[in-house]
Amino acid sequence: MLRKLPGSEKRIIALCLLLILFILAGLPLLGFYVRSASSEERTETAGAQALEGISDQLSENLVFTDTTAPSAVSFFESGQVFPDSSEEALTEEEIHSLRDIASTSWQYRILIRLAINEIYARKGLHFSESGPFWSFYSGFDWYEAADGIGDGDLTSLERDNVSLLTRIEREEREASGYYLDGVELVPLQGSYEQARRYATCLGGSLVKITDASVQDSVQKLMESAPSSLSAWTAGYFQEGRWRWDETTAVEYDAWAEGEPAESANGARLQVLPEGSWAVQADAQNQALILIKYNR
Repeated sequence: MLRKLPGSEKRIIALCLLLILFILAGLPLLGFYVRSASSEERTETAGAQALEGISDQLSENLVFTDTTAPSAVSFFESGQVFPDSSEEALTEEEIHSLRDIASTSWQYRILIRLAINEIYARKGLHFSESGPFWSFYSGFDWYEAADGIGDGDLTSLERDNVSLLTRIEREEREASGYYLDGVELVPLQGSYEQARRYATCLGGSLVKITDASVQDSVQKLMESAPSSLSAWTAGYFQEGRWRWDETTAVEYDAWAEGEPAESANGARLQVLPEGSWAVQADAQNQALILIKYNR
């Protein structure tokens, strides 16, 4: 059971969140695609800039262009994008209006992902404690985690809202210039842990390249990347084997010549700019992000 925060602590958390967002709003958006004040077009040059750091906290990935907009105010006060989405049907217009307060396409998609998750969070969905959503929602006293929560616990209205949000999220993702067959390359730099958390924020996970079709998508995306950096995957070395997760070993492979190099536990698998694989021993190394989506 989560500890209920007293009013004073909640106010401090809210003020800290607001301060973080204001500070970040004054930065050059850390290499994201930036929406110009006079144009809705995203600039390609901004997407090619290096991201100096992707926050471990979900809230720090949200930079609002208009902190007085109703959706932004609601978010500051409650940690919810659409507080009434369990009682009222959402509209496409409402959801698309989030574009007006998000500074980038990715931040817009994070807001949509939050709007989806908060419907489950109200029911008590137990998010992964190693992920950003757990640390985010745990700061609000309306959230009480419970095990075994799923789609069957939602009302028909809530399911309809989730379906609409999911469709718009998918359409926005597929409109990205770096998306192919369920795989997306996010041309921002970060450490392995930052990449893992950012993938979660966008509703996916770091890619697992388990067959030639996924590898083909990855290679084409890397060839289109705006920089010559490698990219993080889910692959890691543990107890003498390369693995994608605890139950899936790396069987299909596309190692570059001379790879895999001798590795110690914790080494990570990166995709090189030309699409082949290489060992990266330093999890703090800065690399791009390859994300796989299941729906």
